[in-house]
Parts: sequence; structure tokens; C-alpha cells
Amino acid sequence: MSDKTDSSSSLAKPKAKRSLLILSVALVVTGIALSFVLSPVPSSEAWLDQTFTVPEGEYKCFSRVFFSPDTILHIRFDVTQGGAIDFWVMDEENFANFTSGEHFNYYSAPSAARMGGKELDWVPFLDSAVYFVWDNPGYASPKSVHALVELKSILTQEPELPLSTFVWLPVFLIGVELTGLGLRPLAPASSLRGKILIGYALVVLGGILGVIWGIYLRGKRSPEANFHGLFILGAGVLATILYIMSIFY
Repeated sequence: MSDKTDSSSSLAKPKAKRSLLILSVALVVTGIALSFVLSPVPSSEAWLDQTFTVPEGEYKCFSRVFFSPDTILHIRFDVTQGGAIDFWVMDEENFANFTSGEHFNYYSAPSAARMGGKELDWVPFLDSAVYFVWDNPGYASPKSVHALVELKSILTQEPELPLSTFVWLPVFLIGVELTGLGLRPLAPASSLRGKILIGYALVVLGGILGVIWGIYLRGKRSPEANFHGLFILGAGVLATILYIMSIFY
């Protein structure tokens, strides 16, 4: 009777391990998929999205007054035909000087001479007109330009932890943890069972807490505690890195 029980138990254990490993893979894949689906897309408004031609000796200008203090502009342009062009960003006074042929100043950060294209983020000056000028001062041929200026919010650039992180990352981390439990299932009568499970829970709640608990378990004189302590330590490091990346990227 005992032999039959031991035999059925030995057969059940590999099945349980396989089930845990299959579930772990499914959760890891689900977590990765959710990270792409739920990732926040920075809101933006294309103020200027236009293709135009600048004849030789002429210029093309667009202007706007910006009022919101949290505005940031994503500026990108490409000369699609004809080579380099001058790009000047200036205030109203200097634009008047430019159009009258007098000496003019420009904002140095976005402006560029003889450029085939440029891309950058720039914070505009507020409450006065800003002029964006594509100038072709006799460079021998007309220039075709595609220009894009998007309005974004500076607030979206600040480091923050997106709410979506609290959905996909726990799913991903639980999948990783089930790999460890699948590779070495916990013994039902283990005195360290509760402490090991606490360690896995701390990884999800906060990666650095899992690191600390993993180091604690590694100090136990138990092969089971050493294995899971090492796994919890590694998962905690991974969780910490992913939380940090979610804030800054």
C-alpha cells in the first residue's frame, strides 16, 4: 500500500513542476505583452506638419504665440530636395530686422545654418510671437522641406512611475518567481516554507526588499533556503532595475 502511495506521489511531483513552469512562461510572456500594450503614449499635438518649397533667395515662415508654461516643442525638419538650408528661430523684433535686411539675432538652441535637417526638443519663450524661418539665401536651387513641430507637455518629461507598471510588472515578476518554485517546489513540511513565500512576495511589492530577504535566506543552513534565497535575490535585483527603468524611460 505504501509503495503505491510513493509511486503516485513521485508521478505527481514532475507534473506539478511542469505545470508551474508552463504557468511561469505564460505569465512572463503576458507581462511583457502588457508592458507594450499599457505603456503610456506621451500626448502631443502637431502644430506644424507641412511640406513646402523655398525658392532661391526667399524664405518660408511660420509663427505662433505660446502661453502655457509647461509647453515643450519637438522640432524636426528634413530637406528632402535641394541640399542645405538655414533655419532661424527668432522673436518678433528680430524677425522684422531679418525681413528688412538688417542684422538680426536668433535663438541659438534650435537655429542652424546650412543644415540638411535637424531634430530637437526646445522650450519656447512665452507670451510673444516666435518665428520659425526656413531661409534659402541664394544657395543656387529651390529647397523642398518637410517640417514637423509638435507641442508636448514638460510635465510628461518628469520622472514618474506609470500606473501601467503596477499591472504588467507584478504579472511578469510572478512568472519569474514561479520558475524558481517550479524548478524546486517547496516541501510541504518545510519549516522555511513561509519565509520563502514571504521573500517572493517582497520581490513583487518592492524589488529592494526582495534583495534584502534573499540575502537573509542565503544565510540559512538549508539547501532549499539557499536555492530560493538566491532566486529571490536575483528576482529582487531584476525587479529593482525594472522599476527604475519604468521611472526614467
